[in-house]
Amino acid sequence: MGFDEGQIVLDNPNGTYYAGQTIRGKLIFQQDSVKAFRGIYVTFLGYCKVNWTTRETRRVNGRTVTRMKIHKSYEEYCNEKIYLVGSESGTYYLKFTN
Repeated sequence: MGFDEGQIVLDNPNGTYYAGQTIRGKLIFQQDSVKAFRGIYVTFLGYCKVNWTTRETRRVNGRTVTRMKIHKSYEEYCNEKIYLVGSESGTYYLKFTN
């Protein structure tokens, strides 16, 4: 099962979206024979990942010591699998023509 070649083309080429914004695009497949499959789905993963540094300066034994501290944060907003055609079970057939 599976397609030989395909791609998802989003209307927003940089793939960045904001809360409430509609995601639009199209699926493009290149196939020259009948294909059996269970389903075609898209997985949406939305997250925020940030990194920043801070400096911490303090006195130790009469000397000034500066230390760089690295901070990281990750927050997942959505992780959804949505079927466009079919489901996890059953069989569907597509024939692509030139």
